[in-house]
Amino acid sequence: MSYGPLWAVLCSLAITISVATKAHASDNTSTENAYPNLAKLFERMETRQPIRPPAGLHPFLEESIAVVIEQRDMVSFLETTAADRITLLRATALFACWVRNNGFPVYAPGEVVVNAFKKGFSLELMFPVDHLAYLFYVPDDSIGGDFQMHIRVIYNKQYTYPFDKDIFDANVLVQGEQIAYRLEGLPRKGFLVTTHVHYNGNDFSYSNVQGIAGQKRGALGFLQEAFFFIPKTLYGISLEEDDLLIDAFLNQRIPDFETEPKYRVRRR
Repeated sequence: MSYGPLWAVLCSLAITISVATKAHASDNTSTENAYPNLAKLFERMETRQPIRPPAGLHPFLEESIAVVIEQRDMVSFLETTAADRITLLRATALFACWVRNNGFPVYAPGEVVVNAFKKGFSLELMFPVDHLAYLFYVPDDSIGGDFQMHIRVIYNKQYTYPFDKDIFDANVLVQGEQIAYRLEGLPRKGFLVTTHVHYNGNDFSYSNVQGIAGQKRGALGFLQEAFFFIPKTLYGISLEEDDLLIDAFLNQRIPDFETEPKYRVRRR
C-alpha cells in the first residue's frame, strides 16, 4: 500500500488548519486591540456549553443544540459595547464573527433582550426590540466569503416603530412573514424578520433584509401611505468609511455614523 497520497492529504489538511488558526488568531488580536471590553466578554463566553433548545425552535436554529443567551449576557454585551464606545450595529457584527468562529447557533428569548435593554441603555439605531419573541444567530458555512451569520427574529405582532428624529428621520415597519410554531405543546404565531450579517476587514454590512420596511416622514411618508405602489422596502445597511448607507426605496447616508457619539450605545 502506498502512503504517498495519504501523506499529501494529511499535509494539506495540516496547512489548512494552520492557516485557519492563524487567521482566527489574527481576527481575535484585532478585536482585542480595537474593542477590548467586547473581546473579554467573547473570551468568557468561549466556555459556554450548548444546550438542547425547545424542539419548536429547531427549524430556526437549524440544529438540535445551541448556546442560549441569558439576561446577564445581554446586559454585559450592552455594557461592553458602551464601554468600547461603538454602535450596536458594529457590536452585533462583531458578535456575528464570534458566532461563526464558535460554530454553534445562538438564541435568546425575547424577554431576556427586552429586560436587558430596559436597564438604562440608549440603543440608538438598531432593529426594534419591542414585541420580541425570539432572537436567533445562526452561522452557515455553505455561504462563505465575508458572511458571518443569519439573524432571525420572531416578533409577536406587526407594528410601526418611530425612531427619534435626531437619530433617523423615518419609521420602521416591522412586518415579517407570518409563521406558526409550537412551544411546550402549544401552537404559537409570530412574524419572522431575517437578515445576513457580513464583516470584512473593518467594514460590516447587513444584507438581504426580509420583513422590515421603512417609511419616510413628511410628504413622502404620506404618499407612501396613500399609494400602495410606492415601495417601502429596506434592502440592506452597510458602512462606507465612517458613514452608514441605508439601501432602500430612497437611499440615505448617515454621515459620521461611526464617530458621532449620539449613534453609540450608552447608559442613560
